[in-house]
Amino acid sequence: MSEELKIWFLDVGHGDCSYIELPNGARMMIDCGSGDDHWPSKFLNNYHKINKSNPVPASNNFLNCGLDRLVITHPHGDHIGDIEAIYKEIGFYLFTGGYSSFIDRITSDQIDFRKRGQNATKEFMEIVKRYNGTYDLNTDRIVADPLCRVEMKRFIEYEDGMDLNELSFFVSIKIGRHKVLFTGDMTAVGVRKILDSNQKSSFKEFVKGTTILKIPHHGRDNGCSQEMFEAFESKPLLCIVSDEILNERNEGTSNTNWYIYRASDKEVNINGVMQSRKVLTTRKDKDILLKISDTGSVSVITNYFKDVKPKILQN
Repeated sequence: MSEELKIWFLDVGHGDCSYIELPNGARMMIDCGSGDDHWPSKFLNNYHKINKSNPVPASNNFLNCGLDRLVITHPHGDHIGDIEAIYKEIGFYLFTGGYSSFIDRITSDQIDFRKRGQNATKEFMEIVKRYNGTYDLNTDRIVADPLCRVEMKRFIEYEDGMDLNELSFFVSIKIGRHKVLFTGDMTAVGVRKILDSNQKSSFKEFVKGTTILKIPHHGRDNGCSQEMFEAFESKPLLCIVSDEILNERNEGTSNTNWYIYRASDKEVNINGVMQSRKVLTTRKDKDILLKISDTGSVSVITNYFKDVKPKILQN
């Protein structure tokens, strides 16, 4: 019997949030953005296997955590909007992002430059300062999964006044012959900076072989990086973007055509039918469940929560 990696790309409006279950049962979240009627904590609370009634089996688990690890790719408001509820109601055993060394040098206005969530910004800054304990490899189920290889790395270090999108923390998850790559809101300019630095070889090795791409920066034009695609060394099977129509100009989000041209023509099982969609968006496809088995099969279910979402959001 095959084992599966499951990733839910949650529809959180203009924001980012992915919930992940590894084959060994480890639970991980990458970013926790939210918006009007988009609150990942509500979904996590609705499914008791991941809330406090079923905590992470880690030693010294005084928080009774529902998540093994929360990764914040970079400190912008649309990636941390629900962090207070995720921390207080769900709980996470490990907090990843490497912000403690420079959190006092970042202002709340840099994080919440659109003035959408001062409470979330304050909570994020406090959590960063609170989570400064010693990392214990023996309690980390994420990196201990024998079927999934999870790697996390930042390629550009913090400098005062920098574009925080370029701070994006990369995550890759490899199972069988597939690799899922999360890039935060990294820009094409940021990728070029990496390739012009001493991180070039490390970056190329990190992204090489990507078959599923979580598209950076909500599909904006400034995230379209030909150099990154060249580093993949082959066309990805599927690209997924978290986006929302923001206004009449749409601020350049969801340039799906750019990614369609660069993705593979191979078909994927989407809602039980083999299709060559190439790019999925939360704007059109809502909550997206991606399943990858250790034997190499890939399947996708779109609008995954359509039957329960109204009820969950009312609670």
